Amino acid sequence: MIQKIRNAKRYLAYLVLMVCSLMITGAPAHAEETADVSLSVNQTFSVTGSTVSLEGGVFTYLLSAVTADTPMPVGSAQGGYQFSIKENQSLEIVPMIYSRNGVYEYRLGLLNSAKKTGYTYDKRMYDVTVYVNNIESDPVIKVIAKNKFGDKVNSLDFEHAYQPLASDPTIMVDPPVKKTVSGNPLRDGIFEFALTAEEKSHPMPEGSEDGKKLMSIQGEGEKDFGVWPYTSIGTYNYTISEVNVGEAGYTYDKTVYTITDVVTDEGGQLVVTRTVTNSDNKQVDTCSFLNQYTKDDLNKNQASVKTGDSTNIIYGVLLLVVTLVSVLVIVIVKRERYK
Repeated sequence: MIQKIRNAKRYLAYLVLMVCSLMITGAPAHAEETADVSLSVNQTFSVTGSTVSLEGGVFTYLLSAVTADTPMPVGSAQGGYQFSIKENQSLEIVPMIYSRNGVYEYRLGLLNSAKKTGYTYDKRMYDVTVYVNNIESDPVIKVIAKNKFGDKVNSLDFEHAYQPLASDPTIMVDPPVKKTVSGNPLRDGIFEFALTAEEKSHPMPEGSEDGKKLMSIQGEGEKDFGVWPYTSIGTYNYTISEVNVGEAGYTYDKTVYTITDVVTDEGGQLVVTRTVTNSDNKQVDTCSFLNQYTKDDLNKNQASVKTGDSTNIIYGVLLLVVTLVSVLVIVIVKRERYK
């Protein structure tokens, strides 16, 4: 009996100890069910007419919560999560953890920032809705993304581009072609000049064809080929020369001038630095051509006819006239004597 009483006391003490322990630590809870969702964002960045640094191809986005108490990725602040993507890459937003059923709405778009010259930004906005059901046992997650028109999309894509502004042709140095003639030509000759690109694909002034433009100057004078814009960085070479069109009596100037245009990207604007050099590689401001005029063979022949053959003919005619007059006088005199 005494032993049974002792055992009962021990059992009671154990129960008291368990109750105290539960009061202090709390009763064991059932593990909470959760589900997570990841969003993948794809970026395309194209560059035309220039090169940009890696920093130039980085764009920042904002994922914001539309509904209250919406789970957000780790690192979010004030209901928004910012992240950046570089050039042609994709990024998966860190998982968002859901612990209860519900409908959760988000909005995703490019973070507003100061627009830089030469950049074209993709301003698409996406509405993302996450449906969470049966979180207690076997969670069912459904994600639907729509564009600004309300159409469903299969991916979150952004396409950005960069192309600097074309160079300003109105400030391009346009060296004139200057034609000078020595000698005394009877008339003004027509002289032709050619602007030729090193490559046919180079930009050219209006009126060009297959990387070449021709222009003419009558007699002495100055004229230019015109200007043009550039749309890509690089180094472009051209030559200016006189075309021998065979004007009689002239010796043609064989000087060849070289134009070198270095086009650079200055903060989204293309800028041209031009250098013009002559055949001796000396820098010049004007493309000057001097042609020497001398009489050609045709002029000599014409001069020979005027001073030689034509004079002899005149003398012959005069002699014939004098002879006929003399004969006529003799005949008249003899008739008078006969009478």
